[in-house]
Amino acid sequence: MPVRPHEDASAAIARAAASWTFEDLAPATVDAAKRGIIDTIGVSLAATGPAGADVAPVRTWLEDLRAPGGVPALGYGWPLTSQDAIFWMGALSHALDYDDYADIVHPSAPVVSAVLPLAQVTAPIDGRRLLVAVAVGQDLVARIALSLRKSLADFGWLPALPGTLGAALGAATVLGLDEVRTRNALGLALHRTSGTMEALTGVGSAYRAVREGFDAQAGAAAAELAKRGMRGDPNSFDGEFGLFPQFFDNDYDRDFFLAGVGQELLGPRITFKPWPCAGHTHLYLTAISEMQQQAPIAYKDIRRVVVIGGSKVLEQQCEPSALRTAPPHSIDAKVSIPFLVGKMLRHGTVKLDDFSAQGLRDQDAIDIANLVEWRLDPAFGRVDEGFGPARVEVLMADGTTRSNRVEQSLGHPQKPLPWSQLVEKFHDCLAVSDARIPMTSAQAVVDLVDDLENVEDVRQVMRHLVSPNSPARSHVER
Repeated sequence: MPVRPHEDASAAIARAAASWTFEDLAPATVDAAKRGIIDTIGVSLAATGPAGADVAPVRTWLEDLRAPGGVPALGYGWPLTSQDAIFWMGALSHALDYDDYADIVHPSAPVVSAVLPLAQVTAPIDGRRLLVAVAVGQDLVARIALSLRKSLADFGWLPALPGTLGAALGAATVLGLDEVRTRNALGLALHRTSGTMEALTGVGSAYRAVREGFDAQAGAAAAELAKRGMRGDPNSFDGEFGLFPQFFDNDYDRDFFLAGVGQELLGPRITFKPWPCAGHTHLYLTAISEMQQQAPIAYKDIRRVVVIGGSKVLEQQCEPSALRTAPPHSIDAKVSIPFLVGKMLRHGTVKLDDFSAQGLRDQDAIDIANLVEWRLDPAFGRVDEGFGPARVEVLMADGTTRSNRVEQSLGHPQKPLPWSQLVEKFHDCLAVSDARIPMTSAQAVVDLVDDLENVEDVRQVMRHLVSPNSPARSHVER
């Protein structure tokens, strides 16, 4: 789709989004959208269990805001306004740090959290439109991050920052907005776009756990207002104080950003997580996992561990040392490289229960974490995407050193997780959920998402995502 001379990039994005049909989507794009949907649902439901403390204020607040006849809250089915249902799902979607990412941003969590509840009140929405909505939203979030000449975090912004815009675009697609109103939605969403790295570098804040709730809700609200005629800033991307000048000092590749708009969507570049912790940490966990697959590492014989990378995030996730070796809160543990390295070297994996109160007191893992040193090396800097390569060196008691360098994490498109493993992850997530979704319902959701292009009304999916005893269940069955 050609870009017109001198027009703001938001015009090209809006024009493309308003014209996409399911038939235009490449098979890999459809697959990425389905994966994003099933993965986001799973990790969101899981968060009602292990992340209960972080999301409890959201839960108690929204339970007080019940709206009879409204949209059933994911898992529990309390009737909520569509905006509150979106906030609830969004607040859950990143709470375990188990949702997908591309580069360093999170494409699916804010988008799926916006469009799935919204589809309950815009019914009937068929699976094809939902897939298009997820695909265009995923694309915009990834496209923004991948167009930057340095990591989004290096500008001081949280990886969640583009999520509001992706949610707005996905919601506009569900609502069937034309080019003009879609562009207005983006122009409104610009002013709700925020989130600084203080939430990641600091310790103790729960904002990083629930941030996608704010982004999904703000994006959907922008689309709803645009639908009703509200005008947004037309130059929201390239204007004097638009997204790229204001947030990123115009340090981005505009040609890359606009290349393929209306022709190719970037969902296939998404990484799906095998472990419930921050994406940057997965580089080091992948390096260790590959070494362990080659030959076991006797954790009692480890004398020193060195983690090497090129991103500033390495220091942020290793310091202060006392808090990163024995983090007091689960949300902090998920960005604490020494602690996570200790878990991987001790147990050969990192699981949801590693972030429980008992898991945080794992003395073997903490002892190994105290052996971890870190080093920044410019040779490990970011090349095309993400945080750049990483290396882990493990010095053993006999004087030998085991080492491994990785370019990408497990789950990256170059090292993809098969659909069967994502389904297994989905069932594992529901097993720890406080919402008690029956196994038969869980499998029904898997089957519906796998065949979503043939689902006539996506409320069929939500019907299986609330408690069987919920009074709202009849609402989603209508």
